[in-house]
Amino acid sequence: MDMIRQLQEEIVSKDNQLKKAAEDMKFFKLELVNRDKSFNQMFGTSANVGVIDPTAGKARGSGKQQTVVASNIKGGQSNMNIGAMNLAGGAPPTAATNA
Repeated sequence: MDMIRQLQEEIVSKDNQLKKAAEDMKFFKLELVNRDKSFNQMFGTSANVGVIDPTAGKARGSGKQQTVVASNIKGGQSNMNIGAMNLAGGAPPTAATNA
């Protein structure tokens, strides 16, 4: 009789452990969905953070600058002009070299 009672207690203990594991799994799945949703709201779903605009002008050989455009990080839809980047190499342009 003692062995049967011990096995029954072990079954109850294992059932409780399974229920706790299932509750933990449910919690972690909900937490993962919540974090994913928060991340996508904050950073948007597009991966284009900074791109070079190929239609801004010729950058090679002519010494012209090409404009660097970055996506709005929150929405990922609108573009804002970050500034110009010298793609020909060398020092950045100054007022004396642009004259």
